[in-house]
Amino acid sequence: MSDVKNVEIDDIEQLFKLHYTTMCKIVYRMVKDETIAEDIVQDVFFNFWKKREKLTITTSLAAYLKRSATNAGIDYLRKKRPTSDNALDIDEPIYQYLAVDSKESDENIRTEELSNHIEAALELLPPRCKEVFMLNRFEEMSYKEVAETLGISIKTVENQIGKALKIMRIALKDYLPLLAAWLLY
Repeated sequence: MSDVKNVEIDDIEQLFKLHYTTMCKIVYRMVKDETIAEDIVQDVFFNFWKKREKLTITTSLAAYLKRSATNAGIDYLRKKRPTSDNALDIDEPIYQYLAVDSKESDENIRTEELSNHIEAALELLPPRCKEVFMLNRFEEMSYKEVAETLGISIKTVENQIGKALKIMRIALKDYLPLLAAWLLY
């Protein structure tokens, strides 16, 4: 199936059987809803079938499908209403990801301040580096899963995470005591 322009319905069924579960897991990690994840993955396969004659795939078909599922999950999160509490909204401030049990205003202010600094530090990362870092640290994907999703090597993921951590450490050096206190609280 190297030439996707000639993919037949039987080939799609085979791809579906091979990759559906993995793709659903990838999307589920983002949307936190099994039904929505399944719908998104089905849409990915439908769009693949519909656009197959125009597609040019430079990676493996598995990497392409996983990447498509990731992108579709991100698109869903961008479009969904911010009132939903069950999913990770990438347009929300970063402190939404931080679990805070205390409702005290001082703690909320410190958390929000730290969140703002983390967001600013994330903006310093190059786009690919930020994408790798977000998938690994906020979507809790392993290096291998990130590599497969993005169609890159595990070594590239390691290098990008190292680069991101170096930039984040430098950018947040003045806030490390606040971060340490927050983590210990």
